[in-house]
Amino acid sequence: MILRREVLLALGALTLAFGSAALWLRPDPNLGTEADLAALPSAEALARLDRMDGPLAPQLAYRQATLAAEAGDMLRADTLLAELADRTPEAAAIPVARADLALRRGDTAAAAGHLANAHALAPDPEVRARLGLLLRRAGDTEAERLLLTATPLVELSGAERLRRVDLLAQLDAESALDDAVAAAALGGPESPALVERATALALTSGRDSVLIAAAEAWLGRSDAAVLARSLASGLALVPQRAAPVAAEVIARHPAARAILVTALAEAGAYGAARPLLRPWLEARGAPDASTWRAVTAYAERSGDLGALESLLRRAPDTAPAAALLPFVRYDGAQGLLPWRALLTEARLSEAPLVDAAWAAWRQRPDRAFAALERAARNGADPALWRIVAEDLDGTGYLERLRAMAARDPAVAAMFDG
Repeated sequence: MILRREVLLALGALTLAFGSAALWLRPDPNLGTEADLAALPSAEALARLDRMDGPLAPQLAYRQATLAAEAGDMLRADTLLAELADRTPEAAAIPVARADLALRRGDTAAAAGHLANAHALAPDPEVRARLGLLLRRAGDTEAERLLLTATPLVELSGAERLRRVDLLAQLDAESALDDAVAAAALGGPESPALVERATALALTSGRDSVLIAAAEAWLGRSDAAVLARSLASGLALVPQRAAPVAAEVIARHPAARAILVTALAEAGAYGAARPLLRPWLEARGAPDASTWRAVTAYAERSGDLGALESLLRRAPDTAPAAALLPFVRYDGAQGLLPWRALLTEARLSEAPLVDAAWAAWRQRPDRAFAALERAARNGADPALWRIVAEDLDGTGYLERLRAMAARDPAVAAMFDG
């Protein structure tokens, strides 16, 4: 369905090309004739051109083909364009227009052939993209691969780079990996997908060193957090290799430790993330904000609270309120008891779900209700929100929350999420 839509879009674009291709032809000195034709109805203009003697000037011949197409005579229009192409072989717009006619007839093979001719005459990004779509729809991967590999990566669109990597991967994982790394370095919206492809290709082809060097560069970019998620997703698929690769990446780029730990935790690669926590646990002094976020993310995802407990014992005064959320998730409100000294009003105001859980534990359902409402408006995690809300069962406040959900989208999202 997607390819069909893309081809239809290509058809629309080609129709525009058909209508404007005369701009590529040599100027016609007989401008008066063209103006006269423009003033006539299409049928009369075509009849007048048909009555004219001798080979028509290029603009008039093109106009004749256009009018024939408008009249529904696609075969004649194509014949007229073919004759014009013989006289003006340098005009790439003519095969583009013939491709349009072929698409109208449903002949995608002929359309692809005409677009290939046009691209050979005058390489053009739009024509190449349309040709690629037609070849892909036809399943001609070899021709599509040749089309994309004949153009330097830097000249391809992001989507074309990604497609080129996928096509190369069917034949040669090493070449595909080299292209994926080079394409990812060029940036753009497709970079995360290219990083994921590169990670998978490197691990399957045994070229860990290429991946490690590339990852060092990826994690130094402004979009490092996004690329780290793609890297982690690929590593999670090969867990026995994930830990050594991740460790080597961080050995080269220590500043990316927090970003990569978070990404690995989100991808479920806990075995690769866990060893990266050790330097934080062995360090002296207070953890910085990025360390707290990463260790909290690891605890939230994995359920392994040991590292987080270690940091809380070492530097409780610097702990953000969010660091207490994993205890609520896995142990309920009673999980806050060892850390009740940290439950100051300032921290509770920062983390309304912690506030709600602690209030419910202390049998303060009114405060828990208010905190849950506040958490819903702050976009809390629905699963954790429901865990805390269940503590209000039997107090009447859970029913009030359910009633509120009927008229408040933010609260409804918590129950539906």
